[in-house]
Amino acid sequence: MKLKPSTIIDSLASIAVVIGVPLFFAKEVLDTQRERRQNALHLAEGMQAEQFSNNRQILLRPWLREDLRALQQTNPSRDVLDKLVIDIIETDSSRAITSALYDTALFFRHAQACIDSHVCDNDLTTELISPTAFEIYRLYAPAYNAMADKYRLTDIGREIKAFAEAAEISGKAGNSN
Repeated sequence: MKLKPSTIIDSLASIAVVIGVPLFFAKEVLDTQRERRQNALHLAEGMQAEQFSNNRQILLRPWLREDLRALQQTNPSRDVLDKLVIDIIETDSSRAITSALYDTALFFRHAQACIDSHVCDNDLTTELISPTAFEIYRLYAPAYNAMADKYRLTDIGREIKAFAEAAEISGKAGNSN
């Protein structure tokens, strides 16, 4: 039995489609995953940018003025620490700390939006930024709560808190870049 050339071509075309279509979709999935991971890395690099770095310095500066050894020796309650944070915020006449807290909250809101819109990889983004969120939120949670009340920003700090909790759950709390 002799096969017609058109039958051979039709068979080869069918085989190419059967093999090619899944390979095309697999490549698309891999390309999308790679792009989301790259976006997550780029987002995390933003924590090294000048503005974020300046905000971290502003938030750390008041703690450098405190006698932290004496504070640790007294083993203060969470209420005492919360009051200290509020006092630090209220005595900041330039409002630089409040501004840094707001900017920092916006960074983590942007990170969550990047994840929610599937532009950034969830796991990698969370792994990279949650330790820093933990450091900031651990110190300034009462300040975010006070800002929410004072400025009627009911969800200010929601995303940084979520990333901080993710760091605690994963055991990465306190291991920031």
